[in-house]
Order: sequence, then C-alpha cells, then structure tokens
Amino acid sequence: MKLIEHGDCIWQTDNKWPYARMLLMSEISENDANGVIKMLQYIFTEAVHNQASKSVRYIQKHFTEKIDIKDLAAMENYTPCYYSDWFKQTMKITPLKYIHLLRIRRAKELLQDHSLSVLTIAYELGYEYHASFTKMFKNYEKMSPSEYRDSLKRKVRKVQ
Repeated sequence: MKLIEHGDCIWQTDNKWPYARMLLMSEISENDANGVIKMLQYIFTEAVHNQASKSVRYIQKHFTEKIDIKDLAAMENYTPCYYSDWFKQTMKITPLKYIHLLRIRRAKELLQDHSLSVLTIAYELGYEYHASFTKMFKNYEKMSPSEYRDSLKRKVRKVQ
C-alpha cells in the first residue's frame, strides 16, 4: 500500500491501476459526474480488452508451435466459428494470417543470421515442410527466403 496525494486529498492505494485511480479520484473531487462515467467506461473497456486477449497473448508466445483454432476459441469461451469472427473483427485479420505474419516477421530476423539454413529456420518457425515455409514467405514478401537473404547482403555491401 502507498499514499497518493492529489490536491487536498490523500488516498491509500495498492499498485493496481494507479493512474486510472488518480484520474478517477480527481474527477470525483471536482464533482464531474460525466467525467467519472467516462473514466469508468474506459477502465471497463481496458479490463475487458486485457481479459479478451488471452488467445492473442498465447499466439504471440507460441506462434512457432502448432496452434488449433479450437484451443484458441476455448481460451475465450467461444465456439471456433464465433472465435474466428470475433478475432477478425477485433484484430482486423484472421487468426491464421496473424500467425503467419508473426512467423514471417521472425523469419526475416532469423534470415539475417547467415549461419542458419533456410530449412532450419522453417523448422524453427513451426513449418513441417521447407516448401510450405518458402511458399508462405513468398506470398507475403514477394520473394523467396533465399532471395530475401541475398537482398540483405546487397544492402550491406551498398552501405560499405
């Protein structure tokens, strides 16, 4: 617990939501009912968003593994069909495309390490087949992983 001073008031608080609590208390001390309502709506929206994104956080941590839409849906207590619609509405992208984008972003980082083969990178990112990885990479980047790596080499030479 710690004490927070604001104007003439002193509040005892834990460390959860300190800034939101301070703003809320300042709105209450100014007797602005609309401000209090807006602040509570904001806090509720943030809490719901943080709670609702369990599956997104899971994807971000486990995108290199096989991820089943049924498991993601269960994390949010949704049916797989509803989950897909909810995810697309929330994230503006399908769950599968989101996973692919995370993998491609990581692939671009790993391709900078020339000691790693494209095959090793494909397996490390969760692709069972080298060809699947190459096809997906080409679909997003308009070049193969090897071509991307070569383009990085050319950029380095230009800089030198």
